[in-house]
Amino acid sequence: MRHEFSAAELASAPVIAAMPVLDALAALRLMRGNYIRHLPVVDDGRCVGLVSETDVLIALASTTRGPLPTVLELCRRPPPTVDSMSSRTEAARVMSQEASDALVVIARDVVVGVLTAVDLVRSLAASTVEDDISEDVDDVEGDMRGDVPAR
Repeated sequence: MRHEFSAAELASAPVIAAMPVLDALAALRLMRGNYIRHLPVVDDGRCVGLVSETDVLIALASTTRGPLPTVLELCRRPPPTVDSMSSRTEAARVMSQEASDALVVIARDVVVGVLTAVDLVRSLAASTVEDDISEDVDDVEGDMRGDVPAR
């Protein structure tokens, strides 16, 4: 029987988050320095938004003068979220409904991870490989017992 992974098991952790006053350039540096593309925006321990690398790059490219925008000004509010115990299937459904490539994973109002479309694809690919191996092992064991595979 296959294990259905929870959103928390699939999400990137530990969480790297931004305070609302962080400017766009500092956010980009934080993302690049940690090899991530999404930052939850956290204020007083609560997630108030999610900002993507794309949001930041577009803002930086269109800012010509004055102060740089903050992540609070750029982020998606409210953030797209999923409960930490939600299944991979449920997380994919929420991601599709929210038209987002990332979800903030929440457990008891605390951010515990960021789940991206890449995380979901990786888990699906790994599951497919595991299923293929399991089927191959079953076939070999059947061959050793002299079973004729039903095809």
